[in-house]
Amino acid sequence: MKNVITAIGNENIINILYKIPEINFLNSDILYREGILEVLEYKENADILIINNIIDGDIELKDLINKILIINNKIKIIYLVNNIDYELEKF
Repeated sequence: MKNVITAIGNENIINILYKIPEINFLNSDILYREGILEVLEYKENADILIINNIIDGDIELKDLINKILIINNKIKIIYLVNNIDYELEKF
């Protein structure tokens, strides 16, 4: 079973994920980028973070990812996008 944190902001996707029995959700869906860092500070056993590019926040995505990896360098990040950003893909 994988421990998952979500910051998706899409109820349809969340409802689909909640039906997967192999996933243990550590939180309710996070609504802003800075909230991800707040949750990771006390959810040290997170295996996967699923984040959607529509999530608001003042922190740039690259900075957010770097800070996430400082908190938990073993976490796998799944980043959902509507349009491919090739610069971000290289990062």
